[in-house]
Amino acid sequence: MSDAYIEIVFDGPPAHESGRFVEVENPEGASIRVGEWIEREDGFWVLRILRRPVRRDHASEAARVLIDGRVAVSKAKAHAQVGARERADDYGKKATGCWAQAQVHATLALVEQQRLANLITLRQADSDVLRDGEWHEVEAAIREGLGLS
Repeated sequence: MSDAYIEIVFDGPPAHESGRFVEVENPEGASIRVGEWIEREDGFWVLRILRRPVRRDHASEAARVLIDGRVAVSKAKAHAQVGARERADDYGKKATGCWAQAQVHATLALVEQQRLANLITLRQADSDVLRDGEWHEVEAAIREGLGLS
């Protein structure tokens, strides 16, 4: 199943008296739930569709800040050799901060891997935790997490 796009279906074209909303469908034509109907104070109804959060690649971020930390250590050593202690200390503190950031990103990368493992296990178990129409969201999250979407 593809989740490259969704279609919002109306029973007629845009016009002064436009068609009425029918449903939201995936590329295969199956009805999907993408949001929540809300009645606003002004009397209009809206279909609120939340944006998908952009997932950060925490493993890459960890690797990047580790490199920044190594560069900071090199600069600290270079300044220490020429007697610039204060500057060397500044770079030493920067390296420590980089390593702390790398640890946080590495931990978050592991959390994301565990989340994916849980989703895959849930899907393979064919559990009744989710209704049939909600499985496409789990499958989409798995594909996205594995870099297949």
